[in-house]
Amino acid sequence: MIQETTQQPTVSVIIPTYNNVSLIGRTIDSVLAQTFTDYELLIIDDGSTDSTASLIESIAKNHPNVRYFYKPNGGVSSARNFGLEQACGLYISFLDSDDLWDTHFLEKMVSKITEEKKLICFCGYVTQRPNETLTIPQTFLSKDFLPNYIAAEKYGISTDSWLIDRNFILNSKVIFTLGSSICEDQEFFSKLLFLADDTNITRVKDYLTTYIQRGSSLSGYDEIAPAMEKIIEHLETYGRRHRWFIEHKATPDQLRASSAKIKDTYLYYLWNLLLLSDFQDYLSLRKNYRRDKQAFALNNVSEKNVVYQFFNVIFSSILLSKLAKLLFSKRYHKKKRHKKYSLSSSQSSE
Repeated sequence: MIQETTQQPTVSVIIPTYNNVSLIGRTIDSVLAQTFTDYELLIIDDGSTDSTASLIESIAKNHPNVRYFYKPNGGVSSARNFGLEQACGLYISFLDSDDLWDTHFLEKMVSKITEEKKLICFCGYVTQRPNETLTIPQTFLSKDFLPNYIAAEKYGISTDSWLIDRNFILNSKVIFTLGSSICEDQEFFSKLLFLADDTNITRVKDYLTTYIQRGSSLSGYDEIAPAMEKIIEHLETYGRRHRWFIEHKATPDQLRASSAKIKDTYLYYLWNLLLLSDFQDYLSLRKNYRRDKQAFALNNVSEKNVVYQFFNVIFSSILLSKLAKLLFSKRYHKKKRHKKYSLSSSQSSE
């Protein structure tokens, strides 16, 4: 093991949690097993009502670098911000309370960011599902970090896969948006990538973190069409990020990537709502889409691929077809009931 002893820890690891006592133990073990040991581990309990407190307190008794904080429930963004306020390390890393780190994560990340004197370092990750494990493709490009991160096509970077200079975060005044719990991490890291510039960003070309995908996790979001309020929140996060880019004079390429992401997300949900025959939510969301076209310059970016171009054209025809069938079905059953009534009336009159 690499042994490091400094008064100020090199890394502050922040784990937010809420009623996840059954899984957080394994996550903590993956941190305690790190080959690099000069870190503090901050567990931010966001108002759990299970036995999280007793579990963490028992672990902290044997590990003085584990610090436990309990706060009233305020959401994952509030918990991460609280962790940033309490952190003392030179660098910050986040880990969700059900995800895992490779034992060499901190060793490789700290070595890379300190040797190259960068502000931000990231690595690749794998997604673990109940029946499969997927490696998220990572090309590890050396430039255009922000547009590619926004597009999420060439870069797969999870919340758990970052190491960032703490003073840089504090001086940037970037925090997680309170009340936001969908793609709030993308908003946070996008802003830091923008402020850091490509020259201050590096990467470790290994897949060192494991994202456990499950519906109830902090970041679990794998529904084809979640509740409408979740769809709206998702799009609001991207819209808020786009307005921030405009205020901070982002480059045309960065703004195009942001607009394209908003448009692709709209089209994804609109298509899925149609497939589910959820016409009311479809029409409501399409109204928002038309409203945002000008605000986010959505007409200036092309759809993500040919499939999106295709179904964007047939939106109206599918909706009209389904509505026509519905109206025809109602008229058919009405006629059938009327005919049956007429027949029974004539029989009774005889």
